[in-house]
Amino acid sequence: MGAAIAAVPINGKTGRPYYKDNLIRLSIVMRRHGNSKDPRFFTFKQAKDMGYSIKKGAKSTLIRMGFYAEKDLEGNELPEDEKHWTNRYYRVFHATDCCQGMTYVKDENGKQVYAPAYDSEGKPVLVEAKDKDGKTVMVPKMEPVIKYEPIPEYVSKAEGYTHDDQIELAEAMLKRSGAKIFNDQANRAYYRPSADEIHLPAQEAFPEIADYYATALHELGHWTGHSSRLNRFGMGSVDFGSPTYAKEELRAELASTFLSADLGIPMNTQNHAAYIGSWLKALKEDKTEIFKAANDASKIAKYLENYVRDLMKEKLQAKSAEEVSKPATKLYVAIHQLGEGHDWHFDSWKEASKTHNAKNPLDFKAYEQKWQEAYEAKGENISSILEHIYTEHNADNRPSGQVMSSLSMSDVVQVNERYFYVDSVGFQELNVKPFKDMELMTPVSNEKIEKTIAADREAIGADKHDAYQKSFNEAYFAGSPVNFSNSGTVEDDYNKFIFNNAQKYSLSSLRSADQAGWEKADEAFLEEIAHKSCEKNGYVDKTDIDRATITLFKLSPRMAVLEGDKQEYTKKLKDNVLASEFCKEHTTTKTAAAVR
Repeated sequence: MGAAIAAVPINGKTGRPYYKDNLIRLSIVMRRHGNSKDPRFFTFKQAKDMGYSIKKGAKSTLIRMGFYAEKDLEGNELPEDEKHWTNRYYRVFHATDCCQGMTYVKDENGKQVYAPAYDSEGKPVLVEAKDKDGKTVMVPKMEPVIKYEPIPEYVSKAEGYTHDDQIELAEAMLKRSGAKIFNDQANRAYYRPSADEIHLPAQEAFPEIADYYATALHELGHWTGHSSRLNRFGMGSVDFGSPTYAKEELRAELASTFLSADLGIPMNTQNHAAYIGSWLKALKEDKTEIFKAANDASKIAKYLENYVRDLMKEKLQAKSAEEVSKPATKLYVAIHQLGEGHDWHFDSWKEASKTHNAKNPLDFKAYEQKWQEAYEAKGENISSILEHIYTEHNADNRPSGQVMSSLSMSDVVQVNERYFYVDSVGFQELNVKPFKDMELMTPVSNEKIEKTIAADREAIGADKHDAYQKSFNEAYFAGSPVNFSNSGTVEDDYNKFIFNNAQKYSLSSLRSADQAGWEKADEAFLEEIAHKSCEKNGYVDKTDIDRATITLFKLSPRMAVLEGDKQEYTKKLKDNVLASEFCKEHTTTKTAAAVR
């Protein structure tokens, strides 16, 4: 008896199930991962999008995704008669190949722990080395031992059918089809086209009830090929062992697999793989046959499911009503805090995580049960549980209070697979989006954010708000450590200043109307330039202040919304700085030195 898998492989990011040939391929991968009940698969990009990394040495699996091509590779619209269905191929990793971070294991003396490396077959990897006599010998390759932090546990968003539901649906499909089915065999199962009959052993002859229905559905798949149904291959004259016979068997077995997946009946992937493999030998001259067979098998599955479509819907609706008040999600909480000079919006997740406190991200075992109860009591309300976590983590007896600071702005709270940035307007949900070699954590719209934006747009007008936001984002992004050009220009200085001081002056792309905040920030920038000028020259060179003032005029986001004379705004800030005690003292020094 092979391993049975009840979970259908799904895309870990979108939650959509894989189908056709991908279903078979990925189900086998799940079996190879210790009969994993976790059905999630991710492309490398999707794993990065969700803040995950791929474990060292992990093996990907190639999948095929069909799409309708309406444009060429240059993005130009194709003529109607040239639009066509085609395929794209992707490599995916199983959830057990993904992690949220890793640490190198060290012994009690703080030294790195090493262990022998093994190949994909479990054999030690050998490398050349010199012994004490200088002779070349083969020795085991040693690699550092790594501890991986697993990604959040998979929790199905849909309960699916119960065991009784599965049996009822499979039995109803057999009966409603109207097929002539006889349980009159000892150890054979077959469809006889000439008589249009299915012959099976009794249910008791099978080790598991699921095996009986998988076999029955396989034969029912053959039954659909009759000329009065899907009319496949001229089913009345198929010779045993012929290429046509092999093609039909492949379609019936794939259809049985698809039906088992849709009904939730555990699939014996080992048997499926062995069965299909034997027929593929006869089909090796046509490399595309598996794809053609998968398409035909999909048609078979849909044809047969139409007999029980209403019953399938009824069962799921009943299940949804039963589960409506029962939270299904196990709560996972971690708090990520960055070191000084780093920012979640612009550092890659991998690089930023290196600046965590050594014990971050943290799971709060002592609080887990209490938070779980609060989560369930509030019907899995994320907003409520975030406020609860914020309160708890700012208390004197907060979890892990000895090793990390209280929850504050710029921290990120992870709840299951969602991330929330602690901002001045509350919790701001984030999406992790790739950009060049980084992952940008961009805001997901929420009610507080929407209200803030709406108020700002109403106060200054939509066009000005958009111009301000664009100006702020350009300056802030350009000043980030990852993207900073460091070319030595005063423009670079200003961008870096905005990035480093936005939080200090409560500046944000969402709120443009903070006139006082921007005046303080822009004036502080000119003061910073004055100090740099003095360090470089031994005095404050007014030419440096002039260049910085022009930069404010060009780059300050305040310019996008300023009413009145913009030159007057920058001149006022310049005059304030030059009138400061520091500038007075250091410009006087220059004059005196010149007289002597």
